[in-house]
Amino acid sequence: MMAASLEESVNSLQDRIAALEEENNLLKNAKQKHLPYHEDKEDSETHKTIESLQQQVAILRDLSPFRFSGLSEVLSQDGLTVNIRKTIEGRYRDVQFQLKFLMQESLNTGESHVTDLSIAASDVFTTDLMEHIERMSAQGNVQGFLHLVKGYSRWTEAKTQTFKHFTAEYPNIVMQVDTNLLNIKANNCTLVLTWNLEVEGESSVVPDIRLEVVVPESVQEKQKDFLESVDENFQLMLQRLGIEASINSLIETVK
Repeated sequence: MMAASLEESVNSLQDRIAALEEENNLLKNAKQKHLPYHEDKEDSETHKTIESLQQQVAILRDLSPFRFSGLSEVLSQDGLTVNIRKTIEGRYRDVQFQLKFLMQESLNTGESHVTDLSIAASDVFTTDLMEHIERMSAQGNVQGFLHLVKGYSRWTEAKTQTFKHFTAEYPNIVMQVDTNLLNIKANNCTLVLTWNLEVEGESSVVPDIRLEVVVPESVQEKQKDFLESVDENFQLMLQRLGIEASINSLIETVK
């Protein structure tokens, strides 16, 4: 039922966009042929309306991979402004969330924008990305929040599966210390992989994987240059080989 409702909303918005684009083309043709046309129909206003509707379509499409337990709307009108107060409850993989926001649409220009965005989500997700969630809330950025959820879920699952694979494949030398740490034991040292997540740009979640070599204190000074260059070289390996191949190469080197 929810998916059908979203699809119907997308189709309705796309019909409005198509109608406006057709109207805009007719207006351009009338101008070019010096035919009578309505002076109050400005190209720029129609273009802004189309962009606003396209933004709404993008938001709805971003919602489509999510599973919802609740979606409610309250409509009201203040003069030429339609107020749509939305409450959305849903989940994406292991992240549960609730969004409350007000979408205001101008009947005069067709433009719309989101205000009063309130975000509640699973504890682990909010703890890891609190700063960015607060920024999305202040900006009224529903799409940005959904991108955060999808990126976070994707890379958290990738980390879980990767750690599970290597601890099962090499149980004698590979051990998961906690959610973000993987230890690889060698003869005279331990390779420590730390897998965190960071946000690039507006809302792109990417893995941040670092390598440290832990050696006995007695040899730290002798191996200082090597130890300081380990992570830099590992970052180059990640770029060339990817995550799993890089970790596998480390294990093959020390096992």
